[in-house]
Amino acid sequence: MLLTLRKSGEGAKPPPRHPSRYSILSGTDRWGAQLSDATFGAAVVAAAGPCTGDNIVRLAKVAFDIAAAGKAKEVVATAIDAIALGELKAEFNARWIDLSVPQRSVLQMVAAGKPTTAADTLREYGIRTPSTAQSAVARLIDRQILVRTATGVIFDNPFFKRWVIFHAI
Repeated sequence: MLLTLRKSGEGAKPPPRHPSRYSILSGTDRWGAQLSDATFGAAVVAAAGPCTGDNIVRLAKVAFDIAAAGKAKEVVATAIDAIALGELKAEFNARWIDLSVPQRSVLQMVAAGKPTTAADTLREYGIRTPSTAQSAVARLIDRQILVRTATGVIFDNPFFKRWVIFHAI
């Protein structure tokens, strides 16, 4: 299956069922232009993560623009950086400032792929007790910054994860 992206308003009129400016289509059709093979779509979906379709749409839009302009070899990674370190920078700065020190430490652990319950990891990130880390995780889940999965906690927003990796690790 091929991923095709279409920019509304260009060329023929798009079908009304696609109200967004950019639509992700599967297969090839006369409304869009094939951007790449199926790995492009898979890379967008994998990078956006399991949490929300809005991330996929936003990432696909930016990746489409970058790919169409021939601006980068690593289209998806460049798109993530453009969103996380550009478009959403002010929002993420404000969110970070609003967090407690233990919450920031937990986000750094999760972004680095480290367990939030291991004693050596807690010491490394300056958290003195496991209950402090558990409280921070619970608060971050309540604030919809982290989500709990079967394997642990992950970022709800892959762009915020990238921002944390860039600015705080």
